[in-house]
Formats: sequence, structure tokens, C-alpha cells
Amino acid sequence: MPDIMLDLETLGTTPGCVIRSIGAVAFDPNGGPLGESLYLIIDRTSCEAAGLTVDPETEAWWAEQTPEARAEFDGQGVALAEALDAFELFYTTLAPIADKADRLWSNGPSFDEAILAAAYRSLGRKPPWRYNAARDCRTIYDLAGLKLQHTGGTFHKAIDDAIEQAKLVQEARRLLIAAGPPAWRTEVNTFANLMEQQLRANDHKGGWKGDTSDALYQRLLEEAEELSQALAWRSALFGDADPERIGREAADVANFAMMIADVRGALGTEARP
Repeated sequence: MPDIMLDLETLGTTPGCVIRSIGAVAFDPNGGPLGESLYLIIDRTSCEAAGLTVDPETEAWWAEQTPEARAEFDGQGVALAEALDAFELFYTTLAPIADKADRLWSNGPSFDEAILAAAYRSLGRKPPWRYNAARDCRTIYDLAGLKLQHTGGTFHKAIDDAIEQAKLVQEARRLLIAAGPPAWRTEVNTFANLMEQQLRANDHKGGWKGDTSDALYQRLLEEAEELSQALAWRSALFGDADPERIGREAADVANFAMMIADVRGALGTEARP
């Protein structure tokens, strides 16, 4: 079953902003032809009716982009609710949610995924992906020494961006696997150091020095679960008590956990649970 690459074009940069278009494509990170795709232009008025907002600076930025990029905002588009229905059907049909193995890629989760999740919540709905499905394109690009660049299509057109990002993730994974186990072991240590810094910044106790990749993965997964539970608990007791921050932390930790699981697989160790 495929992973899903997501790209949004918006009128803001934070959760709660208006979404003008959604691009998504199914793909296998290990390579091969891309799968089914979805492209939706969304009616601005329906977004604003749901309480989503427009950032003036972002709107001014769009005015400076190419006519080709701005063209996708011409016309009315579909209503927000209809667009969210279409994406949910696309995602749940193609992604292996039942196997708890769905993976939603974006550039990166604190933007596309967070903004789309906020749109679902604005209509009283739950996003269709699992809490730990997030994958960050920028992380794997950096590890492989790659930068996002367009070889075709229109830059800042959601579907074209999603396709380019999916192809680059495939190339990054190919390069990382070709680098062999020594490079992967170095990245495991890098992940450990990054996550230790993050946990210390959040007042978590305990060091991870000397942990094997198996132990590190398990601790990261436990941390992601704890953060997810904290999100649900705080939201239930206090309403909207900064759930975006906790949600981003949970997604970040889960993202690292699953990437380390992939590292373990590349090293020939036990498969991810």
C-alpha cells in the first residue's frame, strides 16, 4: 500500500488559515511510478465561513508570484466541506490505515498537515490520518544532501509540488540506502542527539547515551504516545489548551521514531512493530 504526499497552497502560514488548493499523490518511497493523485481548488468564501482566516502578508506574497501559479486561484472552486470529503476518501481508500502503517508526507508536517488538520477541526471533524502518520520531506532531503527543485510543472501549484516532492523522497531514500550501514548508524546517533535536546528543552529527564537503536525507537514511541495522551487530556479538561503545540510535539517525536525504525530496517535489524 502506498504512502501519501500532501501539498497545500494557502492564504496564511499557521493552522487556521484559508486553504486555496490541495494536491496529493500516492507513491512508494522505495521507488517506482507514482500512483493516483488528487487536486482540488477550494472556494475561499467557504473557508472564511468556517472561521479560517487570511494573512495579509501571505496574500501580498501571492500577488508577486507567477501568473501560472496564481491561475489556480481563478474561479470559485469547491466548498471546503466537499474538498475535505474528497481528501478523506482519497486517503482512506489508498493509505493502509487498518494496518496502522499509513504515512502522510509533507514539506513539512508543521505546515501542510497542521493546516489541513485545523481545517477539519473547523468543521467539527477529525483528520483521517493517524496521529503518528506524519513524515517530513525536509528531514530526509537533508540526510540525503538534496534540495527541493522543480523539474516540471508549475512551482506553487499544489499537485505539481506534491509530485515533485514524492519523486525527491524516492531519490533521497535511494541515496541513503546506497550509502550503506555506516552512514545509517551515524544518522541514528544524530537522531538521538536531536531528540535528547528536544526532550531536555521540554523538561524531560533522563539521557539516552548508550541506547541501542531498538531501545531508542521504543523510547521515542513511548514519548509520542505520552504526548498524544496529553493532547487528548488537556483538550478534554480545558478545551483548546494549546493543542497545536502538543500535537506538533507528538508528530515530531513519532516522525523521528518511525524514521529510526526505517534505519533499523536498513541495518537488517528487527522489523518495525
